[in-house]
Amino acid sequence: MAGAASGEARNQSNAAARLRLPDRRGGGCREERVLLNEGKENPTLKAVWAGAPKAEGPEVTVAGTKLNPVALLPKSLNYYSFEGSLTTPPCSEGVTFYILKSPVPMAKAQIDGFPFKMNARPVQPLNGRKIAAN
Repeated sequence: MAGAASGEARNQSNAAARLRLPDRRGGGCREERVLLNEGKENPTLKAVWAGAPKAEGPEVTVAGTKLNPVALLPKSLNYYSFEGSLTTPPCSEGVTFYILKSPVPMAKAQIDGFPFKMNARPVQPLNGRKIAAN
């Protein structure tokens, strides 16, 4: 989960949360983001939240839990795309973002139950970047 980036703020500033799916394969850096809005309970996130740590700390593996990330995607895979920088330290440049246009619902209790609420970085100005859409 993460705070908003310029592309997300463009039309989806009301997203309750953002799911970050970083991809560092092939030497590049890209990040897909799924916007999460308040709505009905999300069964995939329910399973994730049940095994998630309740406070920040070292990475954990939850025994017996399997997650299919495709289950967290909306039906429509239309997206916005832009070049930017990491939204967490060290905030390095050279990241291609793909922000899915259609948000995925999650219940208010699921939003409230997420233990990590910090926004590491405020929304950044476009600084001449172009936002593409498919």
